[in-house]
Amino acid sequence: MSKVSKTDWKRFAKQDDIDTGDMPELGEDFFRCAELHVPVKQAVTTRLDADVLDRFKGQGAGYILCSCS
Repeated sequence: MSKVSKTDWKRFAKQDDIDTGDMPELGEDFFRCAELHVPVKQAVTTRLDADVLDRFKGQGAGYILCSCS
């Protein structure tokens, strides 16, 4: 991954208080038959006020700006 993760991994690791007792264990059969389904992304076009666009730009890289007509 080329982008830096914004996930708070320390906070995520501290979630020991979550009760997972009612969740079944996932065995080898589950992972042998599992399939990954990635949803298709769809391009959209929208018009934004200048201050909204400035807000996106101010958060750093990661927004996409295309001035196609």
